[in-house]
Amino acid sequence: MVRLDQLADALAGLRSVQVQRRRCLAALSPRSGCRQCEEICPEGAVRCTPVPVIGACTGCGLCAAVCPGDALTLDDPSDHQLLQQAAAAARRSATVSVGCGPGAQVRVVCPGRVPPELLLAAVAAGADRVELVCPQQRCGTCQYSAGRELAVRSVQTVAAVLASLGRPEAVAVVDQPSRAPARDPDPRTVQAPVHQDRRDFLLAAFGLLRQSVPAYITGARPTPPLDHDAAARSPRRDLLLWACETLHPAQAVAAAPWPGGRPALGGEPCTQCGVCVRLCPGRALGLGEAGLTHLPRRCMHCGLCETVCPAGALVMAPGGALADLVSESPAHLGHAATLSCVRCGDTFAATVSAAPAAPTCLPCHIRGSRGEEWLT
Repeated sequence: MVRLDQLADALAGLRSVQVQRRRCLAALSPRSGCRQCEEICPEGAVRCTPVPVIGACTGCGLCAAVCPGDALTLDDPSDHQLLQQAAAAARRSATVSVGCGPGAQVRVVCPGRVPPELLLAAVAAGADRVELVCPQQRCGTCQYSAGRELAVRSVQTVAAVLASLGRPEAVAVVDQPSRAPARDPDPRTVQAPVHQDRRDFLLAAFGLLRQSVPAYITGARPTPPLDHDAAARSPRRDLLLWACETLHPAQAVAAAPWPGGRPALGGEPCTQCGVCVRLCPGRALGLGEAGLTHLPRRCMHCGLCETVCPAGALVMAPGGALADLVSESPAHLGHAATLSCVRCGDTFAATVSAAPAAPTCLPCHIRGSRGEEWLT
């Protein structure tokens, strides 16, 4: 007779990682040099060509956890399925445990697969405390040993945010799950952070809807797949936005920082070439009459804009507060201006944060910094 745990392990091998080319940094630009998924895969199942090609995958999800563009997603279980399990466990117990051991309430192949956004969303879903069960002794011989560092990093990220919200003990990495007392039946229901009606909830629970819908749009339905923004949407970003909305009051969230960088103008003026706007995996950058703008709620902090900016105008500054993420208004990175190039004398449109001492148009900047052949 086949044991249930053996059957579960066998079924785990059927899990597949999906690749969204539109969010893959290496696919968007060869200058990104991103190969994090390939480097962390314990099975050698990921090969960047430059788009990740998935081979014999065991479904550990570590590649999805480190992907800066959220281009890799695990279908079974998806982040939203794990969140539904965590919300159900939170209704039974004040402490929710997520891990690979038999004592964990929510089972994953490796705790390192749980990103900070999912941890924060689990707290927002009603858990007083979330534990990532990652036995340190077993990690030394585990093939997924790199996952422990990811788990610790996720907990540190979320712990800093929750500490600013007055909940310093809400998340932890533990060797064994705590024995928390059972909760009394709670008549309140936890609203799914994805779909708003019962049909969509059931579809999400069975993993039939790949594209998530932000819960901050009351009664929202899935965006049509032909919408370009739908292809650029990040499931992890949706979880974070839902958690931000749920963890109000806004005054507390305003003081909570979210780690990561955000684009800002450096010393060089933005020549409004639009390269960063076209390549941004989250469509967080825009270009209009007011110049270059940035919408934090869509930003993945991947840094691709800084890498591909031919004018060298963008730099990654420290991330802002959680309150910035819930704003639907883009922030201006500077103001639009018309400048005269000090080298060729041509005028060009630019976005600047301050008056540059020696403004240079894009062709002249490239010739001076990268050589004439870069233009051909």
